[in-house]
Parts: sequence; C-alpha cells; structure tokens
Amino acid sequence: MTPQLYSVLHDIGLSEKEAKVYLAMLELGESSIIPIARHAGIKRTTVYNYLEDFTRLGLISITIRNGRRYYVANSPNRLRTMLRSRLEQVETIIPNLFSMWKEEEEKPSVQMFEGIDGLKRVFELSLECESKKIDVIPIESAGHVFVGPEYISRYIEKSREANITFRSLRVPSDKYENYRHFEPEEHDNRTIKVAPDWFTPQSYIQIYDNNVGIFSHAKEIPYALVITSQSYAHTQRLFFESIWQQSTPIREWLREKEKTE
Repeated sequence: MTPQLYSVLHDIGLSEKEAKVYLAMLELGESSIIPIARHAGIKRTTVYNYLEDFTRLGLISITIRNGRRYYVANSPNRLRTMLRSRLEQVETIIPNLFSMWKEEEEKPSVQMFEGIDGLKRVFELSLECESKKIDVIPIESAGHVFVGPEYISRYIEKSREANITFRSLRVPSDKYENYRHFEPEEHDNRTIKVAPDWFTPQSYIQIYDNNVGIFSHAKEIPYALVITSQSYAHTQRLFFESIWQQSTPIREWLREKEKTE
C-alpha cells in the first residue's frame, strides 16, 4: 500500500482508515471481516461501519455462506463511475450556485491605486471592460494633467483597437482649447457632450460594467479608486444619464461658443 494510493483515495473523499480498509479488501479478495480488520490494522467494530458505507456506494459486495458473511471489493472501475455520478449531481446544481454567487457580487470591493503608474493602471483596466462601453466625465485637473495628453491620446487609440465606445461628458469649467483638441473626428468611437454650466464635479469618473473609477483631484500624491458593485455602478450610470440628457453635443456647443467670441 503506497502513500500515493492513500493520498488519491483521500482526495476523492475517503478517510485514512476507510482507505486502509478498501485497499485491504482489494488485496485479500473475498474475505470475512476478521482478516480485513487485521490486514487494515483497524478494530473490527469500526470496520463494520465502513463496510456498510462501502456497500451503499457499490464499492463492495456481500455473500452469505453457511450463515457467515463474506465481503469482496468490486472492480475499481466503480470508483470512476461513482465520481462521474457525483460530477453529474454537481452539474445539476451549478445554475443555482451561480445564482447565489451573483448575489455575492452585490458586495462592493474597492481598490486604491497611487501615483502616476497607479492612475495609468486604472485607465488600462477600463480597456478590459466586457460591455465595450464606457461612460466618462473626463475632468482635466483630475486626470489628463497627471498622465499627460500623449498618454490620453494613446489610451483613446487603444480603445478604438478594442472596439470600445465612449460617452464623454465634458464640463464648461475645463479649458475651451482642449475641447477643440478632443473634438471627435469622423468615425470616432467617442460621443461627446458638454454639460450645463451648473455641473461642476471635482473628480474624473469612469463607469463601465459593474465598475466605477474615480480619479483624485489632489495634486501632491494623485490616486484613483475602482469601486466594483453592480448597484453602485447602476446608480452612477443613472446619474450620468440624467446629466447626459441635459447636455449639448460638442459640435453644437462649439458653434455657439464661437458666436459669442
């Protein structure tokens, strides 16, 4: 009886003593309980309990001759059949388990990223979104100013390659020149609007899948948070949608801006 046999039998659900009894029966062939107990080195009363379980699982068979019981191990293929049956049983409850697992997703998780590299990491994470849709409020002082316009340009290019579309909600308090710089080109993956004058958020925000990325406004040690929560992302998306409906398409906003200059 090698340690490997004990280890594998333990992994499939047999205790150490159960494994000893089962292996003893394989080696002995048909036998009464006393030789099995001696070979396994386990008390006879304990072996009785294991034999009842083995019979129920179909691992052994019982014959009675002259009023005495004899036990014999069935083909080891029974182990394979038993495990397949258990796997099939697990498969039947997988949908219910996934339903319960989704409920666990409601519990939010928060990740914090510090420094320029941390901010860039948050941008990169958004490019992995499964929905291929990102709603963003790109406050310049809490995003672009830290990573720089060149990085943002590369980020936008990567988003095009990943077939990600943006709804970008800009605020009038940002620089007018930057609006012209980021005006969407033909076949652009961004739809850009300018929010009403009263809309003055202080954080750069991304909303995608069940995630909300929030970039700090602090200039000493920039940081960003990624909050993962279905309910929180849904609430923020509703907030974004309400402002989006009140905002002006950027081309229209630029034309009106030029008229007043």
